[in-house]
Amino acid sequence: MPPSEREVRKQEVDRALKAAGWRVVSYARWSKGDRTAADAVEEYPTDAGPGDYLLMLDGKPVADVEAKKHEV
Repeated sequence: MPPSEREVRKQEVDRALKAAGWRVVSYARWSKGDRTAADAVEEYPTDAGPGDYLLMLDGKPVADVEAKKHEV
């Protein structure tokens, strides 16, 4: 059985973001002030629903990352 989108995120995308120097952190932790210079904020709320990751550099959004399962 192919991995789900969540499994792809946790096993592949998290690893790639960390290797590139981003700290993966939940939106709940990040919104409470647990921040570093380069955060990949998981499940960042948007008008269209939560985004998989919002990359924040020095607290400012610079990119979003949407993961997909392998079939997509």
